[in-house]
Amino acid sequence: MAEKHSGNDWWMDTEEFAGLMSEMEAQATLPEADAERALPTIQDERKAEAHLRAMQYWQGQMDGIENHAAAEMDRIGSWRDTEIGKLERKQAWHTRGLKAFCWQAGAKTIKLIAGTLKRIKGRDHIEIADEAAFVANPANAGLVRTKIIKEPDKKIIMATVKATGEIPDGVDIVTSEDAFKVVLRGQPETEE
Repeated sequence: MAEKHSGNDWWMDTEEFAGLMSEMEAQATLPEADAERALPTIQDERKAEAHLRAMQYWQGQMDGIENHAAAEMDRIGSWRDTEIGKLERKQAWHTRGLKAFCWQAGAKTIKLIAGTLKRIKGRDHIEIADEAAFVANPANAGLVRTKIIKEPDKKIIMATVKATGEIPDGVDIVTSEDAFKVVLRGQPETEE
């Protein structure tokens, strides 16, 4: 009885796995352009099943790498946030002191060697708590603008073409390329 490789819902004979690996490694020695065109030899459903199990194995390997990288990225992000937070608090302390200095001096602008301090007057702006109620109020009719957008409706155009068979001027119907999908048990679908 042959030894079985196992993990992440897949299993395969060691000999079968070794055969797939040697075939794959042989193609890996080809120049990149030729390797992309080279196809694995699949003569029957048994061999197709072996390739699907190998894909599950490789997907499990990729998932492990992604999980490891995500954990490290979380740690790096946490470290970054902590360190940047410390520096931002130091910067804020300096900013508060410089603002107080500028306000005490009563100057609109103070030019220094290392930079410029500017006191910028706040501007008025409009805030509307409930836009729907404001627009619905007849007393505000002169204060409301109406936007009209003209653009082609692709759904109506496609329905018209299908119903009449006529394609309007300036319209091209583009057929997307066929997709290929591999569905591994317990994994999300992938398209190529």
